[in-house]
Amino acid sequence: MRTLKKLNKSLRFGIFLFAAIGVVFVYQSCGKFGSRESSFVQGPNININNFCPERKAMLPRLTPYEYGQIVNDLMGGDFDSSILRALPTFPTLYGFDRLANPPFDRASAEAYINVAESLAAQLTRDQSTLAGCNMKIPFYEKTWDNCALPVVLKAGRALYRRPLRASEVADFKAFFLDSLALGHQRIRTSVSAIQGFLDSVGNRPTGTFGQAGVYASGWAYDPDWPERSVQVKIYVKNQGAGGVGTYLGSALANFPRPDVNAALGIDGDHGFLFPIPVAYLNGASFEVTTLSYGTATDQPLNNSPKLLSIASNLSGSLATGELDQPFKDALSATLVSLAASPNFLFKMEYYPGGFEENEENFRKASILSLLTGSTFPDIELADKAEKGSLDLAELKVQAARLLNKYSDRFAESFGGYWIGYKNNLSKDRNSLEFSMGEEGRLVFKEILLQNSPISSILKPGYTYANSILGAHYGLAGGASATNFLKVSSAERGGMLNQAHFLMRTANSVQTNPIKRGTWVLDKVLCRSLPALDAATFEEIANVQNKIDPNASLVERMEIHRTYGSRCAACHFQIDPLGLGLEKWDMAGQFRSNYSNGKPVLSGLDFEGHKVDSPSELADAMSSSKDFRNCVRIKLAAYVQGIDPTQGSSCGRQIASDIPLKELAVDTIVDTIQEKK
Repeated sequence: MRTLKKLNKSLRFGIFLFAAIGVVFVYQSCGKFGSRESSFVQGPNININNFCPERKAMLPRLTPYEYGQIVNDLMGGDFDSSILRALPTFPTLYGFDRLANPPFDRASAEAYINVAESLAAQLTRDQSTLAGCNMKIPFYEKTWDNCALPVVLKAGRALYRRPLRASEVADFKAFFLDSLALGHQRIRTSVSAIQGFLDSVGNRPTGTFGQAGVYASGWAYDPDWPERSVQVKIYVKNQGAGGVGTYLGSALANFPRPDVNAALGIDGDHGFLFPIPVAYLNGASFEVTTLSYGTATDQPLNNSPKLLSIASNLSGSLATGELDQPFKDALSATLVSLAASPNFLFKMEYYPGGFEENEENFRKASILSLLTGSTFPDIELADKAEKGSLDLAELKVQAARLLNKYSDRFAESFGGYWIGYKNNLSKDRNSLEFSMGEEGRLVFKEILLQNSPISSILKPGYTYANSILGAHYGLAGGASATNFLKVSSAERGGMLNQAHFLMRTANSVQTNPIKRGTWVLDKVLCRSLPALDAATFEEIANVQNKIDPNASLVERMEIHRTYGSRCAACHFQIDPLGLGLEKWDMAGQFRSNYSNGKPVLSGLDFEGHKVDSPSELADAMSSSKDFRNCVRIKLAAYVQGIDPTQGSSCGRQIASDIPLKELAVDTIVDTIQEKK
């Protein structure tokens, strides 16, 4: 593995320098990203406001979530995402992480390159990624054209979210060939004979390579290069025939062999296993020869050749080896350079010039895929981009299709941050915390898939509950922790009635109407409270001293509303919302009375509606123009990176209770159609 290590010394510095210079260039630039006067086609329920703040050029970075979805889709769902834990933590921008850009320093560069190396190791074992390379070809016949090129083209198209350019392919080819030449030069430097032994050719039980079979097993060790894993070539011939026989493939001596280590006084893993193809398990007598690959001339291992004479009832064909180690190292180094490139790590789609003029349709397709599924364009969308047929009408068709296809992801990436259940989804899947988050995600997904109106976000008429959440709510949920059942409910399911929010705005002793009301102002109405200054803090302290400690919660809140102008300005907005949710207790369970027996009452007014229960509050807010426009503002913050405090007076005003998916499609397409 010295080849890759040596390459990475220069690669690490080059990638860090390239990325750092790119970020500095972008943040020093003052170019316009595009006016908010858009090409969006006005609908009957939407009014266009022509005054919007201009946005500057941006170069956001892929979030770890997007990174993982792209790679997982490339690998057909076989990606081990645990390697992403090393990536930097992303801040949020206006409540969402997808357009945020944390500082890019040397530590970040090292983290990304370390992850790229781990990713390359997975890709060079992944059958989906290697599909373009005929693995049945002996390693000495594999070339850039018949193996490495199709792998790089497939990986590059996914990671860059566009086809690789001819100049990029030429650069990757040169890098691969230089790496391969260096690898062969390095691996043939041993002058001492390889030590090794072919132990046996026989049956091994299930567990090795995941299946039972007949394997050649042994060990190999290079005294001149103790830390490396020696490659062993496997040949077979009829017993008594001349020559070394037919080449079957190669095995890397990298399995643990404590007995060898103890006998030779060495460290490391030096054992090998190679599966014998079924064609040779017919009971005839064959000779199996193992040659070490590492010195100028390949030499047979001790106890080689060895007789094979086994009749097996196995069907199909076992693997015939893996890539030659220098070839694999060169391919891995090339994939590292792909995965550590700014073309992958940064969203070049969002920066003028990031995509070339002849790639405009791929830019549109890539933004659409990132916004809906946090991934690269799928086959249908890529085909549309290839044919240049992504006009406004087609973009709307594709956006609606992808929101259906990726409803799970959109519900997690957009809904999860907006409504606040995102963090719950990372908890133990058998926990109440996870169940509460999954309730929010499944309800949001259903609203999207059913093309339900945006008012359903507050009062859908149903929820999703498993056995854990069902017991917590007193509902008939699913039969187990993994079985979420759609349950009709007039009280549950809406974003104001989900336990993850209600418990987060309370403690174990009491609810917090101020915290709940403030959350609703921000998340549901997109209203911001004035900043607290010294005079406000003084007024708060004065009113606290005048409140009877035995006063009820409603009485204490009323005193804040009537004491002074500073307190009243906030509490007139907060109190109807926070007190309107008081019938949900600290655990998000319904109550009619406090623990002292007094009834839970609000009696306050929200926009002309008296609200005395969460259900009444949801009904009143559903008809609020501020709520409808807040959904639009939150989508704009997610899709376009617009500050909600500016977005409230910018863009389209929602005049009626339109479907959530329709609004999402319009917002996404509006963004894609902006002039660069």
